[in-house]
Amino acid sequence: MHTLGADPEKDRPILGPGVSADFVADPLAVPFVSTSPGSAFVIGVVGNGNQREFNLFVARSAALADGVPAWQRVATLEDEVTDAALIGSTLYLLTHKNAAHFRVVRLDLAKPDLCFCRCTCSRAP
Repeated sequence: MHTLGADPEKDRPILGPGVSADFVADPLAVPFVSTSPGSAFVIGVVGNGNQREFNLFVARSAALADGVPAWQRVATLEDEVTDAALIGSTLYLLTHKNAAHFRVVRLDLAKPDLCFCRCTCSRAP
């Protein structure tokens, strides 16, 4: 993490191998963190080479100032997420899991529980 105007020597890792407990050490994995104006959350995306699907993590943006945030995984490669947009406390995901032509899934980050079942349970998108 780099703070504008600060000495780059004081930059610190916040997502990646050896930093995040839930991070899989794959040599092709490329982590990056994205913020959204007005959101209390940040998203961590971990892509694997040229694979379209990625792992997705969320954390509270206020935790960035305290060190390594407590990342919570919200999507794995098996969830087949190919795009994400963060607006406030809502995360929109584009996935082709159980969808012939993709679908958009809305996830409330106050209780991020991604479910792709086709039932009417409380986890269904």
